[in-house]
Amino acid sequence: MTILIIGASGFIGIDLANYLADSGNEVICMDVAPNELLKHPSIELVQGDVTDYEYISELVSTKGVEKIVNLSAIVGGASHKFPTKAVAVNCMGFDNVLRASVEHDVSRVVWTSTYGIYGKSYDYPDGHTITEESKPLPSYYRYPNETLYAATKQLNEHQSLVYAANHGLSVHGVRPSLVFGPGRIRGYITSPGRKFMWAAEFVQKAVAGEACEIDLSPDDQLNMVYVNDAVRLISLILDADSPSHPVYNTGGHTISVRDLAALIEELTGTPVTWNDDAKPWGRPPIVSHSRAAEDFGYELTSLPDSILDYISRL
Repeated sequence: MTILIIGASGFIGIDLANYLADSGNEVICMDVAPNELLKHPSIELVQGDVTDYEYISELVSTKGVEKIVNLSAIVGGASHKFPTKAVAVNCMGFDNVLRASVEHDVSRVVWTSTYGIYGKSYDYPDGHTITEESKPLPSYYRYPNETLYAATKQLNEHQSLVYAANHGLSVHGVRPSLVFGPGRIRGYITSPGRKFMWAAEFVQKAVAGEACEIDLSPDDQLNMVYVNDAVRLISLILDADSPSHPVYNTGGHTISVRDLAALIEELTGTPVTWNDDAKPWGRPPIVSHSRAAEDFGYELTSLPDSILDYISRL
């Protein structure tokens, strides 16, 4: 199977490319800045821009692409600072992917949305479980200082539905929760001006015995998913005969900052602190993955096992 990953140089893209290549696929990794860490013999690196339709169309045609994963996006604070670019890449770029897929009979497109479309935790009653049926409430509409990213992803979901209805395209989105794992250097949590770099560094620092602070209050509730699980769900959707839904949550583990700090200390021996004065994290803490479990047998790796695997890869 020849699979094109667009936006392959990022956090999820690198792991996904290697996973798909190890599974016997020929993988083409396209990015504006191809990542030289991708050295698998079944991976081909190409440089390209998702906003260039002619390039995308020619690439899909000449390489005989059968399936596409679109991970390209302007995320986090960058989407707020550069809204024109965010709309061009996230919305028009995605339209280019869908158009080229229809033009060249690509059998399936899988792409990443975000659980950010569900809005804030205080938009829901305490203990509310988010499912794919929960009404999207992009925080940007009500909290103008939030990023544009979630709003563009909601539009992407509408784009997918239109192409599925008009052209019969098999296109399916994944709504990841807070993804963690080795190599995270981009995204909402690492955007300039954000104070959530801990989510990219907390395991590395703890393993190295360095001081690590989770810059959230101890009672904040998180919904965390390991990168391997997000990659596995994307792969399951790619391989399924006929996915029955347009979008799937990765789901994640609900855990308080206090308990996460204790778990990291237990596994690494390094104390982890928090910030009692931090503003609330505000993301929904309980996100169900039951739809993906029912359709594909998808399950989450336990949080301790995820962190131990993370440690083994450092």
